[in-house]
Amino acid sequence: PNVLLAFDGTLHGKGFKYGDGKAPRYYVFDWTKPEQYVSWTFREPAEGARYQVGIKYAADAGTGTNTFTVKANGQTLKGTTQAVNAKGEAIISQELGVLQFTPGVHTLEIRPENISGKELMKLFEITLTPISDKE
Repeated sequence: PNVLLAFDGTLHGKGFKYGDGKAPRYYVFDWTKPEQYVSWTFREPAEGARYQVGIKYAADAGTGTNTFTVKANGQTLKGTTQAVNAKGEAIISQELGVLQFTPGVHTLEIRPENISGKELMKLFEITLTPISDKE
């Protein structure tokens, strides 16, 4: 898959913080405001390229159930963070759906819709896994 790391994205809005970058903490956190979002710009060389979009994030008991959108190329996928009842942080991976791209430069954004807990999530990465025509 193609991996869009939160560390490599453009952070929009004030207040974001970075984890220390080590394996369990290469995330962006303090995502508490609706105007905060992360974007990545990339080039797609193939015509009609389709990708399964996934997300990896950390959450804890204070994160709550929040909603967010991933938008690119005029398409929108919606997601909901999972509530975590255990002590400490849980690392969660979710599939969000499929995005299709034409050749050229594209921007992918992840934005909060509703933050009910202390923060939206601690975002590690967005993955774009190619879907072959044979599937």
